[in-house]
Amino acid sequence: MTQTWRRAGAAACWLWLAAVCIFLALKFSGQPPVDSDILALLPHGDADQVESAAVDLAGRAAAGRTAILITAPDGPTASAAADDLTRELSKDGLFVSDTQEAAVTSRWFFENRNQLLCQRDPATFTAEDARRIQRRALADIYSVTGAVTGDLLKQDPFLLTIRLAECLPPTGAAAPKANQRLVSGRISASAYQLDAEDEVVAAFDLWKSEWAPKGVTAARAGAVFHAHAAAEKAKGEVTLIGSLGAAGVILIFFLAFRTARAVVSGILLVGIGVASGLAATLLVFPTVHVLVFVFAAMLVGIVSDYAVHTLATGPATDWADTDTRLKLILRPITTSMATTVLGFSALALFGVALFQQVAILAGVGVFTAWAFVLFVLVPLDKRPANADFLSGWWRKLETLRDGLKIPSPVVWGASVLLLAVSIYGATQIRFLDDVRQFQPRPADLMVEEEIVKAAGYGGSGVAFLLSEGADAEQAREREEAAIAQAPADLRVLATTRFDPSKKRRVENQSVLQRLLYEPLLADQTSQTGVDPAINPASLPPPADVPRPSWLTELSGKAGGKTFLVAPVLNAGAWSGPKVEGVRLVDPTERYGSAFRTYRQHAITALAVALVCAGLVAMLIYRRIAAISILVPPLLAVIVALLAAPALGEPLTFFSFAAALVLVGTGLDYSAFQWEGGLKHESWTSVAVAITAITTLLSLGLLALSDMLPVRSFGLTVSIGIAAALCLSHIPRLAAMKGTKP
Repeated sequence: MTQTWRRAGAAACWLWLAAVCIFLALKFSGQPPVDSDILALLPHGDADQVESAAVDLAGRAAAGRTAILITAPDGPTASAAADDLTRELSKDGLFVSDTQEAAVTSRWFFENRNQLLCQRDPATFTAEDARRIQRRALADIYSVTGAVTGDLLKQDPFLLTIRLAECLPPTGAAAPKANQRLVSGRISASAYQLDAEDEVVAAFDLWKSEWAPKGVTAARAGAVFHAHAAAEKAKGEVTLIGSLGAAGVILIFFLAFRTARAVVSGILLVGIGVASGLAATLLVFPTVHVLVFVFAAMLVGIVSDYAVHTLATGPATDWADTDTRLKLILRPITTSMATTVLGFSALALFGVALFQQVAILAGVGVFTAWAFVLFVLVPLDKRPANADFLSGWWRKLETLRDGLKIPSPVVWGASVLLLAVSIYGATQIRFLDDVRQFQPRPADLMVEEEIVKAAGYGGSGVAFLLSEGADAEQAREREEAAIAQAPADLRVLATTRFDPSKKRRVENQSVLQRLLYEPLLADQTSQTGVDPAINPASLPPPADVPRPSWLTELSGKAGGKTFLVAPVLNAGAWSGPKVEGVRLVDPTERYGSAFRTYRQHAITALAVALVCAGLVAMLIYRRIAAISILVPPLLAVIVALLAAPALGEPLTFFSFAAALVLVGTGLDYSAFQWEGGLKHESWTSVAVAITAITTLLSLGLLALSDMLPVRSFGLTVSIGIAAALCLSHIPRLAAMKGTKP
């Protein structure tokens, strides 16, 4: 490589880095462009667009529902505490309480009272039901605690507005006690948005600190509290494990190279690779998915390997000239880069946005690190003042590594043990794709949630009825038919129970007129002494009033169709109705399907990566023995994936994501060991050992996590890296065969 080419390459690298920094600064100056929607990343045909949109809508609606049950020594204290909590939560407009929307909802009930029924099917409304409504109205009118006015009776002589407000919401539970108040509503932002979680929890904690000394307690229900607890736990684990790993990596770098410059160089190279890959991804996609950062760990591992091998050529050659050092690393680092880029580029062929993002992140990140190594890192790594000391220290490490001879019985014993563990693990394989089991929900919050539900809060259902049609009217009619088929005890928040189709409105109006107004209105007027302000026989259509926002949020459009979402609070064993255009959807199954799809694609990607590696190795080295470069990563992946089940751990998507990391790092170890075997050099063995230790410290410690996805990833990496390190001598021996020292 000529001096001119090196200068041009260095200039291009620095210009690219400047552009990356400016671009990322602009992208992250506002809301972080990070997406967490798993289902949106799956390949869907037109038939699935409605369901995908409905899952997203239902998920946001369910996650946003929040309730807090306040218990105080007496009713007035409970009311005061509830009012104060509502003010605290609503201060910045993040929380919208049900009481704030009560006026709009009540007006909706009033204006639509003559076209709504408590019964799901108007055909089931009987004369006895009509007489029951009359008796209930009279009881409310003459009750000591009743608050019925003459104006209301003129408009609503049978108090249908009150009755509908009681029977339509699917609570299915007792009301709070006299000394309890329920503060319920919805989060206007995403419940999984970190700043929203922090704001809600901070407001609740502040309120609790003021009211707890007065004997007030509170039980919480809502995804925002679970999400905050999970986020806090994750942040704590990441901080602890990440700090230990970072400290360990820095220490290993310093102990190996005995200079702070090497530590800084390694960290900067990793940062440049990750930043470049992220910037390239955001150039193609408006947002990057959070799962992509799992694969970014692979990028960190490979780029740190490049840094170690490159920096090792300094003391190993007593800081020879740039050309000499480049010759030592050019072929192995190019082999590693080419195989990694080709392997991950193949992910783009699956038609999954997640894998397309990973392909760009890994490909651009690894290529950038490769370019910086060749054009920037080596030329800048000049001979230090204490070069003799540092070279002597490195020779001691080489001597120590060369003197480390493992007896044959130990090697064979370890091999037999690994084989036995792998065979046993193969018999214990089980896959886990259920997101509900990825992280257990906090026990204290689960207890609180049951307390809130027992006090009358309906909660938010996971499953929902999805009704779709060519237009809103058809969707309503289909939902009504489905609700009519549902079990009597099914608690469902269906849009059509509050806003029926035109056909159902006419049917409801007709049955009320025939069985309630015509036979009972005269008697009702006689007993109350209040004449209606309108002629109930005419039953005019409802006035043009705004729909409650919570009702509007349960409908949408996608794929040229209109759909309705009806959250089901107690689906149980019900499999759904037999109505065209209507089905019962369980989002957890959809998310499980997403992870199952990712896992299957990851397995294919593993095979593609290994095939690409073999082709590149043959192309560069032109020796059949070069296929041995594939042996360590292949065996490491097999051992790691089978050892986990042997230890009682299930295989998840994250296990296979870690396996892709092993392919990249294992190929890196193999390529350098092969090169070292060709030239009978010792420095590569030391460098490979250092890179393995740093990877174990940076990624392997994740196996200590309590969160299954993180633990699954870390455990696979830990076992696989150890296996890849032990097996990396295979390509070294294959390369040495037939060559002279």
